[in-house]
Amino acid sequence: MADDNKKLLEEQKKNCPFCKIVSGETKSKKVYEDQHLFCVLDIKPGNEGHILIIPKKHVPVSPLLEDEVLANASLVIKNLSNKLLKAFKVQGTSLFLANGGVAGQMMPHSVFHLIPRSKGDSVNLNPVFKKFDVSEEREKLKKVLGQ
Repeated sequence: MADDNKKLLEEQKKNCPFCKIVSGETKSKKVYEDQHLFCVLDIKPGNEGHILIIPKKHVPVSPLLEDEVLANASLVIKNLSNKLLKAFKVQGTSLFLANGGVAGQMMPHSVFHLIPRSKGDSVNLNPVFKKFDVSEEREKLKKVLGQ
């Protein structure tokens, strides 16, 4: 089973458009790079200045990211968000990450989207929240936390 997973991961990596951006095989507009991350302007941006924060190592979903990469990404996102606020004179930024197709992930490579936001823009990342029974939710939470 482990060998099958390894083969699948290698096949994904070989065909991954984000790995091709990181390797330079696909042209991009780089805005930042360090040992763990390669950050580029999105070619299909939600708004002008939309940045993709791409882990250099091919990882299909964020729960598989190494802690060091995730910690580094948090600091990079903070820095880039501040730069976007100043450069584009926007009121905020949205950070978006999808894990799995049902969550909107298009390719099996964990990627953070950092999108400059202005009041009234057409970017729709605001979910409609549902009301749940609190006692049922506590029981579900216990399962998640292993209690």
